[in-house]
Amino acid sequence: MTAAQLIEVLPGLTEARQLAAAKQVEVIVADGERFAVRSPALLQVVAEAVAAGVPFDEALDMASRFRDGARAQATAIVEAVIERVWNHGENSEATQQLARRGRFLLAQAAASVLTDELGRALIAAGATSAGRGLDDLADQIRVGAVIGRPEETGL
Repeated sequence: MTAAQLIEVLPGLTEARQLAAAKQVEVIVADGERFAVRSPALLQVVAEAVAAGVPFDEALDMASRFRDGARAQATAIVEAVIERVWNHGENSEATQQLARRGRFLLAQAAASVLTDELGRALIAAGATSAGRGLDDLADQIRVGAVIGRPEETGL
């Protein structure tokens, strides 16, 4: 993505300080004369927050919290895989199959669990005065399927 394309998505990136801040929280990554965006959705969240009147620095702080939370979750998942699966017993055929499919399955599981937890957090926040109305968003972000009857799953 060129600087001009980036500014088109996020007009607040016209100042060097703001560009440096966006790089620091990894919303964008410098790639020579261009920029890489590892999460276009995160860039869009920042852009829409700024367009809604959220100060640029606060929108980037929110993105930083997303990144920090994702990093903590990824670290915990990898630690669990190493402790419970990867070094558990011999390097069997089943372990090798898991290694071949594992990254996709881990990413898919992490995304669906995070989405479910985000929905639960939005519902809980919607019950507070500060988060009034957020519970309505929970129905809009549910993805995936639930196996079993709702009363069995607690949903």
